Amino acid sequence: MIERVPRLTPVQVAAVTELMNAEEQRTDRRPLDEVNRLAIAGADAPPREHWLMGDPLRAYGIVTVEEVAEVAAATPEDATDLLSAIRAAHPAGSLWCHGDRATAHLAARTLHLPCLRELVLLARDLPLGRPERALPAGIVRSAFDPDVDSADWLALNRTAFADLPDQASWTAADLDLRLAAPWFDRSDFHIARAPDGSLAGFHWTKVDPDAAAGDGVSGEVFVIAVAPQWRGSGLAGSLLDHGLAHLAQRGMAQAHLFVDSTNEAALALYERAGFRRVDRDRQYALRQDSPTGGA
Repeated sequence: MIERVPRLTPVQVAAVTELMNAEEQRTDRRPLDEVNRLAIAGADAPPREHWLMGDPLRAYGIVTVEEVAEVAAATPEDATDLLSAIRAAHPAGSLWCHGDRATAHLAARTLHLPCLRELVLLARDLPLGRPERALPAGIVRSAFDPDVDSADWLALNRTAFADLPDQASWTAADLDLRLAAPWFDRSDFHIARAPDGSLAGFHWTKVDPDAAAGDGVSGEVFVIAVAPQWRGSGLAGSLLDHGLAHLAQRGMAQAHLFVDSTNEAALALYERAGFRRVDRDRQYALRQDSPTGGA
Protein backbone atom coordinates (compact mmCIF):
# COMPACT_ATOMS: atom_id res chain seq x y z
CA MET A 1 0.00 0.00 0.00
CA ILE A 2 1.27 3.48 -0.91
CA GLU A 3 -0.13 6.55 0.84
CA ARG A 4 0.40 10.17 -0.22
CA VAL A 5 -0.21 12.82 2.46
CA PRO A 6 0.40 16.59 2.78
CA ARG A 7 1.89 16.29 6.27
CA LEU A 8 3.18 13.59 8.60
CA THR A 9 1.79 12.57 11.96
CA PRO A 10 4.21 12.25 14.89
CA VAL A 11 4.05 8.45 14.51
CA GLN A 12 4.90 8.74 10.82
CA VAL A 13 7.76 11.17 11.54
CA ALA A 14 9.24 8.60 13.91
CA ALA A 15 8.92 5.81 11.33
CA VAL A 16 10.45 7.95 8.57
CA THR A 17 13.31 8.99 10.82
CA GLU A 18 14.03 5.36 11.71
CA LEU A 19 14.00 4.40 8.01
CA MET A 20 16.38 7.24 7.08
CA ASN A 21 18.72 6.38 9.95
CA ALA A 22 18.83 2.75 8.87
CA GLU A 23 19.79 3.68 5.32
CA GLU A 24 22.45 6.08 6.56
CA GLN A 25 23.97 3.31 8.66
CA ARG A 26 24.14 1.05 5.60
CA THR A 27 25.53 3.60 3.16
CA ASP A 28 27.35 6.23 5.30
CA ARG A 29 25.27 8.88 3.50
CA ARG A 30 22.00 10.56 4.41
CA PRO A 31 19.29 9.72 1.85
CA LEU A 32 17.57 13.13 2.11
CA ASP A 33 19.01 16.63 1.88
CA GLU A 34 19.07 19.07 4.75
CA VAL A 35 15.98 21.12 3.84
CA ASN A 36 13.82 18.01 3.52
CA ARG A 37 15.11 16.68 6.83
CA LEU A 38 14.29 20.00 8.46
CA ALA A 39 10.80 19.89 6.91
CA ILE A 40 10.21 16.39 8.29
CA ALA A 41 11.36 17.59 11.71
CA GLY A 42 8.75 20.37 11.63
CA ALA A 43 10.73 23.38 10.39
CA ASP A 44 8.82 26.18 8.67
CA ALA A 45 9.40 25.14 5.04
CA PRO A 46 7.34 25.22 1.81
CA PRO A 47 4.68 22.46 1.49
CA ARG A 48 5.76 18.98 0.45
CA GLU A 49 4.12 15.72 -0.53
CA HIS A 50 4.99 12.77 1.67
CA TRP A 51 4.82 9.27 0.19
CA LEU A 52 4.76 6.24 2.50
CA MET A 53 4.85 2.59 1.44
CA GLY A 54 4.25 -0.41 3.66
CA ASP A 55 3.23 -1.07 7.23
CA PRO A 56 5.72 -1.23 8.83
CA LEU A 57 7.26 1.47 6.65
CA ARG A 58 9.54 0.11 3.89
CA ALA A 59 9.95 3.20 1.69
CA TYR A 60 9.44 6.95 2.02
CA GLY A 61 9.48 9.69 -0.59
CA ILE A 62 9.24 13.46 -0.35
CA VAL A 63 8.37 15.74 -3.29
CA THR A 64 8.72 19.53 -3.27
CA VAL A 65 6.44 22.02 -4.99
CA GLU A 66 9.06 22.15 -7.78
CA GLU A 67 8.50 18.38 -8.26
CA VAL A 68 11.94 17.42 -6.95
CA ALA A 69 11.83 14.07 -5.16
CA GLU A 70 14.05 12.18 -2.72
CA VAL A 71 13.56 8.61 -1.51
CA ALA A 72 14.71 6.47 1.41
CA ALA A 73 13.96 2.76 1.54
CA ALA A 74 14.76 -0.52 3.22
CA THR A 75 15.92 -2.09 -0.06
CA PRO A 76 16.55 -0.98 -3.67
CA GLU A 77 13.50 -3.01 -4.68
CA ASP A 78 11.30 -1.06 -2.26
CA ALA A 79 12.77 2.20 -3.58
CA THR A 80 11.99 1.10 -7.14
CA ASP A 81 8.36 0.35 -6.30
CA LEU A 82 7.82 3.70 -4.59
CA LEU A 83 9.76 5.66 -7.21
CA SER A 84 7.60 4.13 -9.95
CA ALA A 85 4.50 5.52 -8.23
CA ILE A 86 6.08 8.94 -7.72
CA ARG A 87 7.17 9.03 -11.35
CA ALA A 88 3.62 8.26 -12.52
CA ALA A 89 2.35 11.26 -10.54
CA HIS A 90 5.25 13.59 -11.47
CA PRO A 91 6.53 12.60 -14.93
CA ALA A 92 8.07 16.07 -15.44
CA GLY A 93 9.87 15.99 -12.09
CA SER A 94 13.32 14.91 -10.99
CA LEU A 95 14.99 12.81 -8.32
CA TRP A 96 18.08 13.56 -6.21
CA CYS A 97 20.16 10.61 -4.96
CA HIS A 98 22.95 10.84 -2.42
CA GLY A 99 25.75 8.35 -2.96
CA ASP A 100 26.56 5.38 -5.16
CA ARG A 101 24.98 3.01 -2.64
CA ALA A 102 21.76 4.98 -2.10
CA THR A 103 18.61 2.92 -2.65
CA ALA A 104 17.23 5.79 -4.75
CA HIS A 105 20.28 5.71 -7.05
CA LEU A 106 20.00 1.94 -7.51
CA ALA A 107 16.27 2.32 -8.21
CA ALA A 108 16.93 5.06 -10.78
CA ARG A 109 19.35 2.75 -12.58
CA THR A 110 16.79 -0.06 -12.53
CA LEU A 111 14.22 2.28 -14.08
CA HIS A 112 16.78 3.58 -16.64
CA LEU A 113 16.22 7.21 -15.67
CA PRO A 114 18.40 9.76 -17.51
CA CYS A 115 21.01 11.51 -15.35
CA LEU A 116 20.71 15.31 -15.45
CA ARG A 117 23.50 16.35 -13.11
CA GLU A 118 26.26 14.89 -10.98
CA LEU A 119 27.96 16.33 -7.90
CA VAL A 120 31.30 14.99 -6.72
CA LEU A 121 31.84 14.60 -2.98
CA LEU A 122 35.43 15.40 -2.00
CA ALA A 123 37.12 15.09 1.39
CA ARG A 124 40.50 15.75 2.97
CA ASP A 125 42.10 15.21 6.35
CA LEU A 126 42.62 18.02 8.85
CA PRO A 127 44.53 19.96 10.05
CA LEU A 128 46.01 21.78 7.05
CA GLY A 129 49.60 20.97 7.93
CA ARG A 130 50.85 24.31 6.59
CA PRO A 131 50.29 28.04 7.26
CA GLU A 132 47.09 29.66 5.98
CA ARG A 133 47.43 31.69 2.81
CA ALA A 134 47.26 35.43 3.53
CA LEU A 135 44.32 37.69 2.71
CA PRO A 136 44.81 40.17 -0.14
CA ALA A 137 45.78 43.66 1.00
CA GLY A 138 42.89 45.69 2.37
CA ILE A 139 40.51 42.76 2.88
CA VAL A 140 38.92 42.49 6.32
CA ARG A 141 37.48 39.19 7.50
CA SER A 142 34.75 38.91 10.16
CA ALA A 143 31.92 36.71 11.38
CA PHE A 144 28.63 36.93 9.48
CA ASP A 145 26.07 39.25 11.11
CA PRO A 146 22.53 38.51 9.85
CA ASP A 147 21.33 42.01 10.66
CA VAL A 148 24.11 43.64 8.63
CA ASP A 149 25.30 41.15 6.02
CA SER A 150 22.24 39.21 4.79
CA ALA A 151 21.28 41.42 1.84
CA ASP A 152 24.87 41.66 0.57
CA TRP A 153 25.34 37.92 1.02
CA LEU A 154 22.20 37.06 -0.95
CA ALA A 155 23.28 39.40 -3.77
CA LEU A 156 26.77 37.87 -4.01
CA ASN A 157 25.34 34.36 -3.73
CA ARG A 158 23.13 35.07 -6.78
CA THR A 159 26.07 36.44 -8.75
CA ALA A 160 28.63 33.81 -7.79
CA PHE A 161 26.33 30.86 -8.49
CA ALA A 162 24.52 32.18 -11.56
CA ASP A 163 25.21 28.86 -13.31
CA LEU A 164 23.80 26.83 -10.39
CA PRO A 165 20.11 27.82 -10.04
CA ASP A 166 19.47 25.71 -6.94
CA GLN A 167 22.05 27.77 -5.03
CA ALA A 168 21.59 31.12 -6.79
CA SER A 169 17.84 31.05 -6.16
CA TRP A 170 18.18 31.29 -2.38
CA THR A 171 15.81 33.87 -0.88
CA ALA A 172 15.90 35.53 2.51
CA ALA A 173 13.57 32.76 3.71
CA ASP A 174 16.00 30.08 2.50
CA LEU A 175 18.85 31.81 4.32
CA ASP A 176 16.78 32.21 7.49
CA LEU A 177 15.91 28.49 7.41
CA ARG A 178 19.63 27.60 7.60
CA LEU A 179 20.39 30.27 10.18
CA ALA A 180 17.71 28.69 12.38
CA ALA A 181 18.99 25.13 11.87
CA PRO A 182 20.24 23.28 14.97
CA TRP A 183 23.77 23.06 13.56
CA PHE A 184 24.17 26.79 12.79
CA ASP A 185 26.96 28.58 14.64
CA ARG A 186 27.81 32.16 13.73
CA SER A 187 31.52 31.45 14.24
CA ASP A 188 31.41 29.02 11.29
CA PHE A 189 30.31 31.72 8.80
CA HIS A 190 33.11 34.07 7.67
CA ILE A 191 32.76 37.01 5.32
CA ALA A 192 35.41 39.22 3.70
CA ARG A 193 34.85 42.88 2.87
CA ALA A 194 36.86 44.98 0.44
CA PRO A 195 38.36 48.38 1.36
CA ASP A 196 35.27 50.08 -0.09
CA GLY A 197 33.00 48.05 2.18
CA SER A 198 31.59 45.78 -0.52
CA LEU A 199 31.32 42.06 0.09
CA ALA A 200 34.35 40.47 -1.59
CA GLY A 201 33.75 36.87 -0.58
CA PHE A 202 32.62 34.43 2.07
CA HIS A 203 33.22 30.95 3.41
CA TRP A 204 30.39 29.30 5.30
CA THR A 205 31.59 26.17 7.07
CA LYS A 206 29.30 23.72 8.78
CA VAL A 207 29.75 21.45 11.78
CA ASP A 208 27.05 18.80 12.07
CA PRO A 209 27.88 16.09 14.64
CA ASP A 210 25.93 13.52 12.61
CA ALA A 211 27.48 14.31 9.21
CA ALA A 212 30.01 11.99 7.59
CA ALA A 213 31.83 11.70 4.27
CA GLY A 214 33.05 8.12 4.30
CA ASP A 215 35.60 8.37 7.12
CA GLY A 216 33.56 9.42 10.14
CA VAL A 217 32.40 12.81 11.39
CA SER A 218 33.36 15.57 8.97
CA GLY A 219 33.10 19.36 8.81
CA GLU A 220 31.76 20.82 5.60
CA VAL A 221 32.80 23.56 3.23
CA PHE A 222 29.11 24.48 3.01
CA VAL A 223 29.27 27.47 0.65
CA ILE A 224 32.32 29.43 -0.51
CA ALA A 225 32.53 32.16 -3.16
CA VAL A 226 34.29 35.37 -4.12
CA ALA A 227 33.00 38.36 -6.08
CA PRO A 228 33.95 38.37 -9.79
CA GLN A 229 36.34 41.31 -9.38
CA TRP A 230 38.29 39.41 -6.71
CA ARG A 231 38.77 36.18 -8.64
CA GLY A 232 42.43 35.45 -9.18
CA SER A 233 43.46 37.63 -6.23
CA GLY A 234 44.17 34.77 -3.84
CA LEU A 235 41.10 35.56 -1.75
CA ALA A 236 39.43 32.20 -2.46
CA GLY A 237 42.48 30.27 -1.28
CA SER A 238 42.80 32.37 1.86
CA LEU A 239 39.11 31.92 2.71
CA LEU A 240 39.35 28.19 2.08
CA ASP A 241 42.42 27.82 4.31
CA HIS A 242 40.90 29.86 7.12
CA GLY A 243 37.70 27.83 7.04
CA LEU A 244 39.59 24.53 7.09
CA ALA A 245 41.73 25.74 9.99
CA HIS A 246 38.55 26.79 11.79
CA LEU A 247 37.02 23.32 11.29
CA ALA A 248 40.19 21.75 12.69
CA GLN A 249 39.98 24.06 15.73
CA ARG A 250 36.41 22.84 16.25
CA GLY A 251 37.69 19.27 16.49
CA MET A 252 37.05 18.07 12.95
CA ALA A 253 39.59 15.55 11.64
CA GLN A 254 38.18 15.80 8.13
CA ALA A 255 36.50 18.31 5.82
CA HIS A 256 34.27 17.65 2.81
CA LEU A 257 32.50 19.55 0.04
CA PHE A 258 30.49 19.06 -3.16
CA VAL A 259 31.47 20.24 -6.65
CA ASP A 260 29.57 19.90 -9.93
CA SER A 261 31.26 17.18 -11.98
CA THR A 262 31.43 19.50 -15.00
CA ASN A 263 33.38 22.15 -13.06
CA GLU A 264 36.85 20.88 -13.88
CA ALA A 265 38.55 24.08 -12.69
CA ALA A 266 37.00 23.80 -9.21
CA LEU A 267 37.75 20.08 -9.01
CA ALA A 268 41.39 20.75 -9.87
CA LEU A 269 41.55 23.59 -7.32
CA TYR A 270 40.25 21.44 -4.48
CA GLU A 271 42.33 18.42 -5.43
CA ARG A 272 45.43 20.64 -5.36
CA ALA A 273 44.32 21.66 -1.85
CA GLY A 274 44.44 18.03 -0.75
CA PHE A 275 40.85 16.91 -1.34
CA ARG A 276 40.12 13.47 -2.80
CA ARG A 277 36.99 12.13 -4.51
CA VAL A 278 34.93 9.82 -2.27
CA ASP A 279 31.37 9.64 -3.65
CA ARG A 280 28.79 11.18 -5.99
CA ASP A 281 25.28 12.66 -5.83
CA ARG A 282 23.08 12.56 -8.91
CA GLN A 283 19.93 14.21 -10.19
CA TYR A 284 17.77 12.09 -12.46
CA ALA A 285 14.82 13.04 -14.64
CA LEU A 286 11.70 11.09 -13.73
CA ARG A 287 10.94 10.59 -17.41
CA GLN A 288 12.39 7.55 -19.16
CA ASP A 289 14.39 8.33 -22.30
CA SER A 290 15.89 4.97 -23.20
CA PRO A 291 16.85 1.59 -21.73
CA THR A 292 20.37 2.95 -21.18
CA GLY A 293 19.43 6.34 -19.76
CA GLY A 294 20.61 5.71 -16.19
CA ALA A 295 24.11 6.67 -15.07
